[in-house]
Formats: sequence, structure tokens, C-alpha cells
Amino acid sequence: MVLGRAMLLMAIGIAIGGAASWYFSAGVRSFLFGIQPTDKTIFAAALGTLLAAGLIASAIPASRAAGVNPIVALRHE
Repeated sequence: MVLGRAMLLMAIGIAIGGAASWYFSAGVRSFLFGIQPTDKTIFAAALGTLLAAGLIASAIPASRAAGVNPIVALRHE
């Protein structure tokens, strides 16, 4: 449940961010040397790295929360 919601939020963020970065890539053309601003390999690598980082960042707390006994957690409060 936690990972599903995190993946949904990451997918929305990556879709919006990917579209915006593709649209604004012409503005950074003068800063790039040796690659084109619309290089699909670079975009895929960047989006894959962000997706992996988000998955790891959400999987660690989800695995910790899955290991807690619900009865103990409810009695603790």
C-alpha cells in the first residue's frame, strides 16, 4: 500500500518533470558541450535514477512499518 502510493506520486512527478525538462531543454543548449539537450539516453538515465532513488526512499520505511506488530503499535498509543 505504501509502495503503491509512492510509485503513483513518483510517476506523476516524473511525467510532469520529464515533460517540463524536455520543453525547457532549448534554454540550456549553450551550457551543454558534446551532447544534445534532447538526448533520449540522458533523459532515460536521469529519470531512471530518480525512480530508483524514490523507490529506495519509500521501500525502507515501508519494510520497517511492515515488521511492526499492529497489536503492539495500538497498545503503545
